[in-house]
Amino acid sequence: MLALGDRALRPEVLLHTSEHQPRGDHPFGSGTGILVAHVTVVVGKQVVRVKLLPTLTATTHEVTGPLDKITAVVQEVPQARGPDHGRESGLSRARSPSPTNLKGLYLMDNQAEVGRYDRGLEILRRLAGEDEPAVTRDFNDVAPDLGRLTVEFPYGDVYHRSELDLRERQLATIGGLTALGYALPQLRFHIAGALNIGCSRREIVEAIMHLASYTGFPAVLNAITVAKEVFAARDDDEPGYADAEPEPEGSRYERGWKALSEIDGHAGEAVIENLKSIAPDLGRYIIEFAFGDLYVRGGLDLRSREIVTIAACTALGSALPQLKVHIHGLLNVGGSREEVVETILQMAVYAGFPAALNAMNAAKEVFADRD
Repeated sequence: MLALGDRALRPEVLLHTSEHQPRGDHPFGSGTGILVAHVTVVVGKQVVRVKLLPTLTATTHEVTGPLDKITAVVQEVPQARGPDHGRESGLSRARSPSPTNLKGLYLMDNQAEVGRYDRGLEILRRLAGEDEPAVTRDFNDVAPDLGRLTVEFPYGDVYHRSELDLRERQLATIGGLTALGYALPQLRFHIAGALNIGCSRREIVEAIMHLASYTGFPAVLNAITVAKEVFAARDDDEPGYADAEPEPEGSRYERGWKALSEIDGHAGEAVIENLKSIAPDLGRYIIEFAFGDLYVRGGLDLRSREIVTIAACTALGSALPQLKVHIHGLLNVGGSREEVVETILQMAVYAGFPAALNAMNAAKEVFADRD
């Protein structure tokens, strides 16, 4: 059987050859040769070429192909001759492999590392809507490890975490990529991914529109253009856009001030107060537009809007005071500290570790203020 992460697969042996190869650095002396076995096996649907080299304690290998990071160990084979002849290793007795002992071939590395790739690939497949996502194959000719790392860290490590569900992570990612402004191919992928895991077109549109007061209109217009292209390419009947909403009751300023007070609380009110002596109109615009026009819209709940805002402010990197206000905001509308931390962690993938570190320090200060 082949042990691959949590899976056990039976290999089908296609070819076995061997050669006696001199080895000058062999521990038994420069005149000692070693028997090298070349084995081709099928793991599931993948053909793997394995080169087995017997050593004192276990049979090591070289593997090429899609599983080139996994270690092969041949078990239940006789001990190699030499000064330590007869000593059992922790894994097996090692000797020259033969076709008859391929039943004992195990493909292992660090099982946790294999698990990272497997669970990351499972999540990536859900988002991509295909069994072989492009990132796993498109860079094999120039940077083969990049595809593996892209599966393992963003998806196997970060997306796998349970404190935010996949819908929330996709909305946060759309917010962060919209804020970055230069990652439109990745934004296109994650808009499609959000649809694939159950987000509605309305939620995606609202998440992008919500950011007009944080990222500016050019970034939002570009992101909406990408969303429009993704929607047009899909074969479904879901409407691409929400109908124009009726004007909410009350003046824009009144409903905006009410929303700001409920969401951001004292932190938001302090921002407006500080503007009165220099730019009172800016404070009025924040109240009327950001809160009176955008926050009160339907289609996306307040908690999701704050997650999107935290993601965008983290990705921007230059909005730490505003980030602190909206960390308060998420906590005020029912979000948890764990969700704040997870949203920032998510942005380490897209905006980088410096942005995430700075944002995490801001969160730490907010948490301390609230204790």
